[in-house]
Amino acid sequence: MKKRLTGALIICTMCLFMPFSAKAKTKEADVKDALYTDGFEKVSDYEKYANEDASVKDNLVWVEGRGISYNEKAKSIIIRTVDGEWAAYCGESGTSSFYALASQAVDKDLRVFGKYTGISQNLGIPEVSFINSDIYGGCYRIESTDNSYRISFCDYAVEQPALESEYSYGEATFKTSSAFKTEESTDTLYIYYSDKIPAFLLAHTDDLTDSAFDKISDDELLETFADVYLESSEKLISRKEVQIGGRKGLICESTFTVEDVSCPMNLYSYMTVIDRRFYYFGNTEPYLSTETFKNILMEIVSDITIKGDSNSVSGAVNKIPSKEDLVGDYLMTYETVTASGETNTNTADNKMTMADLEDYDESTGVYAYSGDGFAIVLTFEFDQKGKVVCHGTVTYDDAVSSILGKKKD
Repeated sequence: MKKRLTGALIICTMCLFMPFSAKAKTKEADVKDALYTDGFEKVSDYEKYANEDASVKDNLVWVEGRGISYNEKAKSIIIRTVDGEWAAYCGESGTSSFYALASQAVDKDLRVFGKYTGISQNLGIPEVSFINSDIYGGCYRIESTDNSYRISFCDYAVEQPALESEYSYGEATFKTSSAFKTEESTDTLYIYYSDKIPAFLLAHTDDLTDSAFDKISDDELLETFADVYLESSEKLISRKEVQIGGRKGLICESTFTVEDVSCPMNLYSYMTVIDRRFYYFGNTEPYLSTETFKNILMEIVSDITIKGDSNSVSGAVNKIPSKEDLVGDYLMTYETVTASGETNTNTADNKMTMADLEDYDESTGVYAYSGDGFAIVLTFEFDQKGKVVCHGTVTYDDAVSSILGKKKD
């Protein structure tokens, strides 16, 4: 089963002949509610499950609470609800990358969709298993209540590999793995992760060098073509502007259906415009996006190089900026997560002086500072156009901010 983009390509061609102002933009989305809950009973009587009441045996349940710990011996995430604790059982035969992802559920507000399996022998509390190899049979998973984190059998079955190879598609070259299988059709590249699960990556590029686009900026083209590619979606779950590799892009999550598949499918996609070309990379899997394949996608698109790009940084240029290179004005975007799980995003101007750079290491490109209740780690580098960019984190008390910045001209 493959998600075909023929309809989107026809619309893209039509865009050449449409007045730019006539193209309506897709509304932003940021879905927090639980999706695909049919068949799962939200637990309302904890005591029945804690006492192994016969009436709840093998129930498909929905549990909501706070991830408080990960028990390695029991292979379980301990979830504290308002009524009591649950063990979200992670199975015994998952990949090493899956168990690393499972441990990341700690300190998150979580929802678990799975099967009640009785009382955990190791932990003595009700247990729910979300590991189900019948991938199409139901949306079994554990996820954060803001939909930013999710693991399922797809992560359990497939080890996240090192991306040790390169692949060229159109004018772009990017990271991939020799473990993946690739197939190119006339207009789309498919990268299949594993025979064990129905998840794959598709890539497509559109040439925007036609004179019809001459007066349209890269940012406008990105927004418009993103709308076109999302037009066939049933539900837009999220749409977020990002800076990756020093360039603007969009990360979107959406759902769609196809006739020969019994469940909805998900697209977690990255879109950008480079050198007047639109690039689309979309991870496809059943129901909802999961961490393994989101991570693979982000690693693939983090270091795209373009053939013959005159603006690219040449190999002779020092890839680590000096202190003198860093001095100047920056536009910084901060995404802050508080202890309560609240997320805020803001953008601000910052000035970097030589006096500010005492803790900058010119051999690594890393600025690290700790004191006054703050801990700051920033990595500086050149983007493909030779501009200084930075990324990193700031922690203060119980709040954490991720930072993306770019030096102004």
